[in-house]
Amino acid sequence: GLPPKVAAAEQARKEAEKKAKEVEEELSRNATAQRKIAAELSEELKKARAEARRLEDMLLKVEGEITKAKGAFAHFAKALKELEGEYEKRSEAVAGEVSVQ
Repeated sequence: GLPPKVAAAEQARKEAEKKAKEVEEELSRNATAQRKIAAELSEELKKARAEARRLEDMLLKVEGEITKAKGAFAHFAKALKELEGEYEKRSEAVAGEVSVQ
């Protein structure tokens, strides 16, 4: 057989190759796992962006409704003020007619 030092060196080489192969396989598994995680995160980010757009659209719609409601309120407040003015004038006119009689 081989001299003991050569045999020991050959055995060490085989063990080193085996260990290198194990490390390579572990790195490959880690890389695959990292790619899977990256794909999942990318999908989650895509969903989150779509939800953010949906919520932003909803917010714009609600803000538009609020603006319309404020406009309607201002219109009705103005109309009410005008009606109150008319009521005051008529009340004064009726009071004047009643006091004359």
